[in-house]
Amino acid sequence: MLASKYLVRTGHSSNYWANMFNKLKQDSIEADTLRHGKLSGPAAVVFVKMLFSVNQNNIVQGTPEEIIQGSRMTEWEFKLGIKHLKTKNIIRKYTAKEYMLNPDVSFNGMDNRYYILKHMWDTQTTSGLKSGK
Repeated sequence: MLASKYLVRTGHSSNYWANMFNKLKQDSIEADTLRHGKLSGPAAVVFVKMLFSVNQNNIVQGTPEEIIQGSRMTEWEFKLGIKHLKTKNIIRKYTAKEYMLNPDVSFNGMDNRYYILKHMWDTQTTSGLKSGK
């Protein structure tokens, strides 16, 4: 109710709210991992901290040291959490200074944005772009 009053007062369209928040998907294997509490404590902490820093492309920018310092985690927590999230296919290293969250777990924007992010996720591996072989 409060949101609809805000939209009327400011003149924002309903798309304003859709682009503002991360959406947690519930229809994937990776999302089931989160929903059923199958993550370790450090992995859950890293995931939540990453959600606060993710941009519209589902990318968290920064070296591991910068992310650790900015989120007030210990190095042990970060390394153990990232390792667990990678094994569960929830996060992967995108470039040397970027991590990407799986769009099957969370994405920001309208549904058509999901397909763009899914393509980015499917064509990028830890070692670089997937070859067409």
